[in-house]
Amino acid sequence: MRRFACIVVLCLSIFSSFGKDKELDSLLLSLQHSEEDTHKVNLYIAVARKYYDKSMNQEALQTADLLYQLATSLRYEKGRIVYFNLTGRIQKNLGDYPEAQHRYLKALKMSEALKDTESIAGSYNNLGNLFILL
Repeated sequence: MRRFACIVVLCLSIFSSFGKDKELDSLLLSLQHSEEDTHKVNLYIAVARKYYDKSMNQEALQTADLLYQLATSLRYEKGRIVYFNLTGRIQKNLGDYPEAQHRYLKALKMSEALKDTESIAGSYNNLGNLFILL
């Protein structure tokens, strides 16, 4: 019985370590010590994407809102474009297709104004993925 209990405790400790995301923890720590600049916007983007990848949609949206506020105050348009594309993907996953489309189109318009071909392509790709579901 004692041997069985030791095996159970060992297995639980091994599996609990798999649930931790060291990269996310590191990003969150970096955010705490970062100045209010475009680097911090990029950290918010990375954190929001991590949450999105883990299907933690509410946390991703909350982080994305912080990145949008900072990107807007810094007049960092590239960060705002990423915000609209990322939150559009989250809204798509939540099933709010009209809101996702609205955000993708906003990102597309901003990308075209900046002549940012990479972001233009990303917006069109997101719209295509959305229209497959409609």
